[in-house]
Amino acid sequence: MALFFVTFLPQFLPSRGSVLPRALLLSLVFAVLYLLWFSLYVSSVDRLGRVLRRPRVRARIEQVTGVLLFGFAARLAFESP
Repeated sequence: MALFFVTFLPQFLPSRGSVLPRALLLSLVFAVLYLLWFSLYVSSVDRLGRVLRRPRVRARIEQVTGVLLFGFAARLAFESP
Protein backbone atom coordinates (compact mmCIF):
# COMPACT_ATOMS: atom_id res chain seq x y z
CA MET A 1 0.00 0.00 0.00
CA ALA A 2 2.87 2.34 0.80
CA LEU A 3 4.32 1.68 -2.65
CA PHE A 4 1.00 2.66 -4.22
CA PHE A 5 0.91 5.98 -2.40
CA VAL A 6 4.57 6.74 -3.10
CA THR A 7 4.16 5.87 -6.79
CA PHE A 8 0.75 7.23 -7.80
CA LEU A 9 -0.30 9.84 -5.26
CA PRO A 10 2.34 12.50 -6.11
CA GLN A 11 0.98 13.00 -9.63
CA PHE A 12 -2.31 14.23 -8.15
CA LEU A 13 -0.73 16.69 -5.75
CA PRO A 14 -0.22 20.36 -6.64
CA SER A 15 3.31 21.45 -7.58
CA ARG A 16 2.92 24.74 -5.63
CA GLY A 17 1.23 25.62 -2.40
CA SER A 18 0.40 23.41 0.53
CA VAL A 19 0.57 19.75 -0.37
CA LEU A 20 -0.37 18.24 2.97
CA PRO A 21 -4.11 19.16 2.96
CA ARG A 22 -4.52 17.80 -0.58
CA ALA A 23 -2.63 14.61 0.27
CA LEU A 24 -4.76 14.10 3.36
CA LEU A 25 -7.95 14.69 1.38
CA LEU A 26 -6.95 12.16 -1.28
CA SER A 27 -5.96 9.68 1.40
CA LEU A 28 -9.31 10.17 3.12
CA VAL A 29 -11.18 9.61 -0.15
CA PHE A 30 -9.18 6.43 -0.71
CA ALA A 31 -9.85 5.21 2.83
CA VAL A 32 -13.61 5.83 2.50
CA LEU A 33 -13.80 4.04 -0.85
CA TYR A 34 -11.73 1.17 0.56
CA LEU A 35 -14.02 0.87 3.58
CA LEU A 36 -17.18 0.94 1.46
CA TRP A 37 -15.86 -1.58 -1.08
CA PHE A 38 -14.67 -4.10 1.49
CA SER A 39 -17.81 -3.70 3.59
CA LEU A 40 -19.86 -4.62 0.53
CA TYR A 41 -17.45 -7.47 -0.27
CA VAL A 42 -17.60 -8.94 3.25
CA SER A 43 -21.38 -8.63 3.32
CA SER A 44 -21.70 -10.43 -0.02
CA VAL A 45 -19.32 -13.22 0.97
CA ASP A 46 -21.19 -13.69 4.25
CA ARG A 47 -24.51 -14.05 2.44
CA LEU A 48 -23.05 -16.41 -0.12
CA GLY A 49 -21.45 -18.46 2.67
CA ARG A 50 -24.79 -18.86 4.40
CA VAL A 51 -26.34 -20.13 1.18
CA LEU A 52 -23.46 -22.53 0.50
CA ARG A 53 -23.66 -24.00 4.02
CA ARG A 54 -27.25 -25.16 3.55
CA PRO A 55 -27.44 -28.97 3.59
CA ARG A 56 -29.15 -29.30 0.19
CA VAL A 57 -26.76 -26.90 -1.53
CA ARG A 58 -23.77 -28.56 0.10
CA ALA A 59 -24.97 -32.01 -0.99
CA ARG A 60 -25.43 -30.80 -4.56
CA ILE A 61 -21.93 -29.24 -4.59
CA GLU A 62 -20.45 -32.52 -3.35
CA GLN A 63 -22.34 -34.47 -6.04
CA VAL A 64 -21.11 -32.18 -8.80
CA THR A 65 -17.57 -32.31 -7.45
CA GLY A 66 -17.70 -36.12 -7.33
CA VAL A 67 -18.90 -36.34 -10.93
CA LEU A 68 -16.17 -33.96 -12.08
CA LEU A 69 -13.46 -35.89 -10.22
CA PHE A 70 -14.75 -39.16 -11.68
CA GLY A 71 -14.67 -37.60 -15.15
CA PHE A 72 -11.09 -36.39 -14.69
CA ALA A 73 -10.07 -39.85 -13.44
CA ALA A 74 -11.69 -41.52 -16.44
CA ARG A 75 -9.97 -39.13 -18.79
CA LEU A 76 -6.60 -39.85 -17.20
CA ALA A 77 -7.25 -43.60 -17.28
CA PHE A 78 -8.05 -43.64 -20.99
CA GLU A 79 -5.44 -41.10 -22.07
CA SER A 80 -2.64 -42.50 -24.18
CA PRO A 81 0.94 -41.81 -23.04
